[in-house]
Amino acid sequence: MIVHVVGAGLAGLSAALALAHARAGIRIVVHEAAPHAGGRCRSWNDLRLGAEIDNGTHAVLGANDAVLHHLTLLGTSDEIHWLPDGPRMIWPARGAAWRLGRPRDLVRAWRQTGGSGVAELATAFRLALPFGATTVAARFARDGCLAEALWDPLARAVMNTPASLADAGAFARVLRMTLARGGPAMRMGVARRSLGKGFVDPAVARLRALGAELRFGTRLRAVGLSGAGSTTLIFAGGAVELRAQDRLILALPPWELDGLMPGLAPRWIDSPIVNLHARLARPPRHAPHEPSMIGLVGTAAEWVLDRGELASVTASAAGELVGMPATDLAARLWRDAAPVLGLDATALPPAWRIVKERRATPLQTPCFAADRKRLLRQPSAPILAGDWTVPDLPCTIETALQSGTAAAAQVLAGIVPAA
Repeated sequence: MIVHVVGAGLAGLSAALALAHARAGIRIVVHEAAPHAGGRCRSWNDLRLGAEIDNGTHAVLGANDAVLHHLTLLGTSDEIHWLPDGPRMIWPARGAAWRLGRPRDLVRAWRQTGGSGVAELATAFRLALPFGATTVAARFARDGCLAEALWDPLARAVMNTPASLADAGAFARVLRMTLARGGPAMRMGVARRSLGKGFVDPAVARLRALGAELRFGTRLRAVGLSGAGSTTLIFAGGAVELRAQDRLILALPPWELDGLMPGLAPRWIDSPIVNLHARLARPPRHAPHEPSMIGLVGTAAEWVLDRGELASVTASAAGELVGMPATDLAARLWRDAAPVLGLDATALPPAWRIVKERRATPLQTPCFAADRKRLLRQPSAPILAGDWTVPDLPCTIETALQSGTAAAAQVLAGIVPAA
């Protein structure tokens, strides 16, 4: 049996790893259009910055069981730095600051933002309960003291969607997975060096060591299905015909899947993320600099990852920013980020780069949530994987890894043991 995995993002890598570790006599072939693995979670050495950078800042949570399993499997758990007290949240316009690492920090946030406490506590309970197809903003309604300070920033960070549009059901499930499990589940981790070092490069090395074949620069142009049930994968360089016992996993985002097999992908709207990476001129330190994370409220820049010599500034759900020229966008994000880094906001560092991920995720609205549930209830000839294929949860690293493991399990469940 040959299992063809199309897509070497985290979902495809997770699927291939699960199959390879099953040692079920399966030949695994991974096809990837890009010249590298990682998909929307990729890293590269940037000559201008003289450092390895990520396409965007991705944080993980202690509640992310699939992430923890993936890192343990690859022996890369040390590549994640767990913020001891969570990220520091700052609301510059109000001069308020608090930490966000434990459930009791929510009380501190209420105090810092001048909330009444009782009303905000009721809001937290409402947000954590599933309640039909509605948005996060509709759930906190008039209890608005924490809306701007906490719920909208968290919706944008977790779902890459403003609270006014974000599906309340998926957001509620994340809250239940974290708040209900306490401090260990709420802790936030960031890559010490890069996402590639923790999630991608070791996965590629492990797959090759286990005999999997990875074909980069091979874009799938079409999937041919015959009336007799045979499947042909048509690549730019030729066609691959699948035998009856072979299996196909399409680990692709909705926009790529829709171009290959219309009707399998949910309707979506792109939600971009923009990032500013800047090399900082700082005196050398005697001890290694542990990464730190700062969340900003009420500014264009939303998250600042400080790795000592390199700072990465992120704006999620950045539809209003993504069209700006790079120089203007960098200046705007730097004005917000520089003060919390203790640096001059009037001049950009000499070495910087803007990265625009125009299709970071779908806009995760109630309509998107309902449409993907409808499609995922239907059996699909190719097995689907990807962060969007896990219903009731946002599109994240966690769900990408979950989906790959689930796709591999579906393949393995269909293998009939030899007599």
